Amino acid sequence: VTLYELTYRLFHKTVQPYLVLLDEWIFHGDLTNDVYHEFFLRHNKRVKKDSSYYWSDYYSFNEHAVPSFLKKIAPLIIDLGKSIHLIKHLEFQRSGMVQRHMSNDNKESLGAYVLDLERPTLSAAYLSTLKSLLNLKEDEDITSAHSTPYH
Repeated sequence: VTLYELTYRLFHKTVQPYLVLLDEWIFHGDLTNDVYHEFFLRHNKRVKKDSSYYWSDYYSFNEHAVPSFLKKIAPLIIDLGKSIHLIKHLEFQRSGMVQRHMSNDNKESLGAYVLDLERPTLSAAYLSTLKSLLNLKEDEDITSAHSTPYH
């Protein structure tokens, strides 16, 4: 075993619990497993889901808690999880879109994202999430247009 292999294995085993939290946030918009508040986001319990301040204030960001290897992509990570959480809050899961796009069968481990450079980038995942949101909005607009009587 080379020094690099040993270092990589130690890093991977050490960071694995944090990557589980990251996976839960990115793919499920969920922080409930962060019982020790180790993640760089916290739910602000004073802001309600229906508040006009939801997007900006529902989660508070702790810049000092971001691991150095995630600093550059932290804004994308935040927006991905918030987008998923918002989709769930708006109850689009009833249409099956969230389950279809975020099923555990298709879920990539973020550990693989971060540690394997040949995987798709977080930017691609973010753009895919935004595209899904736009498609959902378009479908909703079409449905509303067909169900609204003309005056």
